[in-house]
Amino acid sequence: MAERSYLAELFSLDGKVAVVTGGSSGIGRAIAEAPARAGARVVVIARREEPLAETVRELESHGCRAAWVSADLGSRPGVRTAADEAANAALALASPDMSFQMGVSVLVDGGAPAGL
Repeated sequence: MAERSYLAELFSLDGKVAVVTGGSSGIGRAIAEAPARAGARVVVIARREEPLAETVRELESHGCRAAWVSADLGSRPGVRTAADEAANAALALASPDMSFQMGVSVLVDGGAPAGL
């Protein structure tokens, strides 16, 4: 049992923020679940709002804190807008005592390349 506690502490993402692009379906969605279950607050970015909302509902049903941002990352302005919105979403998920350490700790690009 001590081994499990050691590993949980070693790989804990408590107090961290993870941003996962392409997180509304497929591999990206599965990837979004891992940091959420490890304690991170997760912001999921993808294009389609309904699958995003469904992903966040599923994460929240496991006791995780999550938010979503609908964005098309196929252009620089789209990426910039998504980054701004993800930062705001992360701040909204933070508890007041965490605001001093906010920032993205984990960034995963789980989306498909443009044009596929």
